[in-house]
Amino acid sequence: RRKRDAVRRRVSYRWFSFLRRHRSAWKQVMGGLFEVSGRAIADLRQPGAKPAGAPKRIGPELREGFLRLARPADIVVTRHDDALSNWFLPGHWPHAALYLGNRTELAALGIEPRSAHGNGPWFLEAKKDGVRVRDAAETLEVDAAVLVRPPAIIDAGAVLRRALEHEGKPYDFLFDFRTADRMVCTEVVYRAYHGIGGVGFHLTETGGRLCLPAEEMLDQAMDHGFRVVATAGAGPGGLLSGPAAELAFHNSRQPF
Repeated sequence: RRKRDAVRRRVSYRWFSFLRRHRSAWKQVMGGLFEVSGRAIADLRQPGAKPAGAPKRIGPELREGFLRLARPADIVVTRHDDALSNWFLPGHWPHAALYLGNRTELAALGIEPRSAHGNGPWFLEAKKDGVRVRDAAETLEVDAAVLVRPPAIIDAGAVLRRALEHEGKPYDFLFDFRTADRMVCTEVVYRAYHGIGGVGFHLTETGGRLCLPAEEMLDQAMDHGFRVVATAGAGPGGLLSGPAAELAFHNSRQPF
């Protein structure tokens, strides 16, 4: 009987090892295919969505006004009106980034960003080149943005320290939140906030994968006491704050 059990364990181990190797190989192949297509789509624009050569609605002046309202650990969700990826991502608001603040604000939280140059302000953002600390001018080179603030109970320093642990990781073209070796934009927010101050994000199955689309993240954040502070490019007047921003944000999500 001992010999039979030993043989059974050996066969079971070899079968498990076989499955693990082949699953890993499948993931590498699919990851490569999704990366090629994802990189291509990220650079493509919808024909006719905007006039040729039209600038982004958020210019330098609007960007500066928006940043004056931002605080470290705020979430910023953005939109390019002509991005081809809008066809594949659910909702009006497809992309998210985490606001870090400037060097003075981060120093007050005991944080020194290891790869940032100058004095900021910066965002931590996952794009096709990976999770990086980016200048505000890069992150906000968009047509519209909404600034979302966590409840006061949230420890901004704890959120940002957790988020910065993922700096430098590659982009996850498979959109698989079950592992943290590669990340998408909303996963940076998810990993930073999940479990802090009572915040608990629930992953949803989208396209056969467990993930957190930006629109779903916004809904769940609001359920946990996050609030809209400002919008830029999302309504009349360019920069809006307070109730006007909340209304513009709400209207932007209505079906046409």
